[in-house]
Amino acid sequence: MNRYAGAQKWLILFATSAIFSLFLLDETVFGPALPHMQAALGPSPIAIHWVINSYLLAFACFATLGGILREFYGLKAVLCVSGAVFLTGSLLGGLAQDAWLVVLARGFQGIGGGILFPVSMLVVASAFPKDRRGMALGTLASAGTTFLALGPILGGALTEYASWRWIFLLNVPVFLFGATVILVLANDKHEFPAQKHTDYMGFVLLLSGLSLLVFGLMEAPEQGLVRYLAIAAVIVGVTITALFFRHEARVREPLINVGLLSKPSMLAGCATVFTGQFCKLTVAIFAAFYFHKVLHFSAFYSGLATSVSVLLVPFSTAIGGRVTDIYGSRAPILAGLAGMAVTMTGVAVSTHFGLLYTTLVALFTFGIFMPLCYVPALQLVLTQTAPNLHGEVMGVQTAAKVIGGTFGVTVASFLLALTGQFAVVFLGAAALSLVVLGIALLLAHDAELAVFKS
Repeated sequence: MNRYAGAQKWLILFATSAIFSLFLLDETVFGPALPHMQAALGPSPIAIHWVINSYLLAFACFATLGGILREFYGLKAVLCVSGAVFLTGSLLGGLAQDAWLVVLARGFQGIGGGILFPVSMLVVASAFPKDRRGMALGTLASAGTTFLALGPILGGALTEYASWRWIFLLNVPVFLFGATVILVLANDKHEFPAQKHTDYMGFVLLLSGLSLLVFGLMEAPEQGLVRYLAIAAVIVGVTITALFFRHEARVREPLINVGLLSKPSMLAGCATVFTGQFCKLTVAIFAAFYFHKVLHFSAFYSGLATSVSVLLVPFSTAIGGRVTDIYGSRAPILAGLAGMAVTMTGVAVSTHFGLLYTTLVALFTFGIFMPLCYVPALQLVLTQTAPNLHGEVMGVQTAAKVIGGTFGVTVASFLLALTGQFAVVFLGAAALSLVVLGIALLLAHDAELAVFKS
């Protein structure tokens, strides 16, 4: 019996890692495929980037509901419904003949993946005892990070030697395998919380505010009526986002506990993960776009060249965690932000002059510093926050991370459409890194007088 129980836990971990990895793979796998999707379906460069942002927007907003829905309805119900939405998006994207159907498909993937992203971590955490939980969650994260690194190569290879449609369709068998194992083996004990309030108003404000902001920024370079609509969308989006923060500060059980941002270390940590994801998605999408459009690389070689930016991520993530344990969070955070500012500037200068090898060196070095924006930033706030708030801290950090990626693609699309220069895109990421480095210098401190409790 004990041997069977042990094997069951590892099967759950393996199956959950397969699903979890799909969500991280989708962050980087589409970069080399976008030019070919544009050629096949015919949308503008701005429109094709909605393939990325529709996923990220939906993911960012619906990830805030995953844990709540699992608590209310149980693992099996949430996995079946959210999985059906994710699979619908995968099939629709693989068969779509129109660009906006692909965008819609990516939105479905983002909804399903966003809900299941926190649920997958809860599945693994509940399958292992406390003394093995850290190891299990670390294995889950390592699997996801590995597929994140393989994304550009896999996307380029599928696009070059098969079709970009297989990027969507390969999700189906992998997800069905993982979901079947989880449904059969995982524990689905849950109790409906009698007095739990779900902040649906906060969810609507977050989704509508972010959507209008992203739409406005991405469409602003267009001419005529669209430009005026985009400006209006930005203004309304900013207003709704402000209302979201006001609402979350007042509601008893907020969707995202924005009150945590009143603590300097929390603000510094969120700004750091936002910037890390901003730069990572900028590189994953626009480096591949540069290699294809400017240097005329094939899809496979565009993906291969882009992959140098994430080759060291699994190793530097582990090293970053170890350095944080020894020296605290402040030093690696500052090193990560400073390193990203320097390497993004290097990428900008190299792409401006068409220097392939220095571009690759700068991207490779970027992969050393970028992971320092994640584990140290999370550790910074966890060590200074009461244990009963750790779940809310994780929620705020996850939201900051995913929203950072969304705005990375948005701002980069805006800058590229406005200037036509890839160098400006990477300089924008470098400038943000410098600004947040200044914030971290002021606010990120390892030792404070009191632990934040409310």
